[in-house]
Amino acid sequence: KEGVVLGICMWGMFVSQTVGLMYTKASNSGFITGMYILFIPLLNLTIFRKKLQKIKIISIFISLAGIYFLTGGVNSFNKGDFLTLITALFFALHILVADFYMKKERDIFVITFQQFAVTSILSFILALIIGYDFSIKDIKSAESILYLALFPTVLAFIIQMQAQKHLSPFKIGALFALEPIFALIMAVCFGGEILKISSLFGGILIVAGIILSE
Repeated sequence: KEGVVLGICMWGMFVSQTVGLMYTKASNSGFITGMYILFIPLLNLTIFRKKLQKIKIISIFISLAGIYFLTGGVNSFNKGDFLTLITALFFALHILVADFYMKKERDIFVITFQQFAVTSILSFILALIIGYDFSIKDIKSAESILYLALFPTVLAFIIQMQAQKHLSPFKIGALFALEPIFALIMAVCFGGEILKISSLFGGILIVAGIILSE
């Protein structure tokens, strides 16, 4: 049941974000996805009845402000933004459920395999119903799929499961808030993007929020 619950959360997270990106801008998606950091304490209070210290609540809003400056915020709300909001909700839920199970010393590799198996099955069923084409067009596409599957997905979630044995869900969420900073660094170093003052300020706020929370 652990793998099924986590798999449903993961599937909801991946599908809602991917489909949402068809209708909204990447900057909107980045900011709205980052709202999971706000959903973590709200869901933790609602589901597990765990309250958060005031200093951590303040740090959440500082980090959210940082994500706003880093991504540019939301310009206009559409159905893609709504779907991405569901992504943030599933993301927060996944972190909390994983925390609950990993604190019970579940096997990391078994639970990772199970949740990806559930995600895969549900995705195949949805793709078949919609009628998506499963063919891979060229070698470059195959290499991209293989890389994305192994490193930022499977390996990243194995590391997350291991970390959640030792860290609180709030700390995991706060550290995940560094993701847009790493994305910005990659974009500047390898994508040829120009570093904006607002983005730099946003990164400083995110780091400040994490330091304050600790």
